[in-house]
Amino acid sequence: ANRAAPPEPLCLQQPPAHDGGRSTISQLWRRDLRRSTVVIGLTQGVCTMTFYAITFDDRLNRLAGSLYTGALLGALVELPALVALAPATDSLGRRAAYTAFLLSAAAALLSLHLCVAAGGGAPLAITAVLAGRFASVAAVNVAYIVAAEIFPTLCRNSGIGWGAGCGRLGGL
Repeated sequence: ANRAAPPEPLCLQQPPAHDGGRSTISQLWRRDLRRSTVVIGLTQGVCTMTFYAITFDDRLNRLAGSLYTGALLGALVELPALVALAPATDSLGRRAAYTAFLLSAAAALLSLHLCVAAGGGAPLAITAVLAGRFASVAAVNVAYIVAAEIFPTLCRNSGIGWGAGCGRLGGL
């Protein structure tokens, strides 16, 4: 009707590979990314394993008096961990916050072990369990942000997936 030429058909093509056609998963194991790939995988696996070990151990849940009270306290501590995540990453930086949450989880688990080994009271053990849950939930969630920051665009999704997959394996 307006005698304008119709637009050219859209051509949907895959962008050319940037590294000789290597797959994105093999990109994770390049020399410059290898250490980051291993660290993200190990920390995600250990954090998830820690979280599930603390969450589903009946002895630790019964320290609060009953299984249900222990589960409720644990669930209530996870929400503040998610809320504390944003201010911690903004003020400390993502990598420093990730390190702080990982070290906090380790300190909580060490104090739990020492408390149980020494026959310490339930309030100290409960505090250590809740601090461990808090720190491990926060660390797992910051790990997704850190993984997205570390890996280049070409293999970012694979890097995040690698960390998530290692976390799932740690949860077994």
